[in-house]
Amino acid sequence: MVEKSKKKLANGLIVGAGIGYAVVYPFHQSFTGGLLSSGLSAALVGGLADAFAITGLFRVPMKLNFLKRCYSTIRTEVIPRNREKFISTLVNMVQDDLLSKESLKQYLKKMESEDIAHFVEVVIKNNLNHVKLSPYIAVIRDFSLKNGYEEHVIRFIRNFFIIKERRV
Repeated sequence: MVEKSKKKLANGLIVGAGIGYAVVYPFHQSFTGGLLSSGLSAALVGGLADAFAITGLFRVPMKLNFLKRCYSTIRTEVIPRNREKFISTLVNMVQDDLLSKESLKQYLKKMESEDIAHFVEVVIKNNLNHVKLSPYIAVIRDFSLKNGYEEHVIRFIRNFFIIKERRV
């Protein structure tokens, strides 16, 4: 919800632009008066249009319910009426575009091997009790050996067991 002070400020600016336009309009024939008149009228029209449009996304603007009955093409309350559609579209976008295999592969290609190793280490440590790791470790092993990271794997295993031995 918009804070009351921000709403009051926005309304005050629209009212100020309207009063300023009314005061400056008689002088619109001069260069300065025309410049001020044009600027204030643009601020007034833009502010009213934005207020009407943003309010129309969530509810009927200015309580003009009769407009909905008169004109069936007026689209107000867009977000509440289409909430489920917005959510399903957003979920599909995240699944199909942001988290697709192709986009993840491209992201991983840009990462350095140390960054990938650190990421995998953090994921393993955070999910050690919740996930069976053997299938994932096999995939990581195969990927590492296939791409020439044998030394990193050996160093990781050596450090892992040395740390284990010190704890015991």
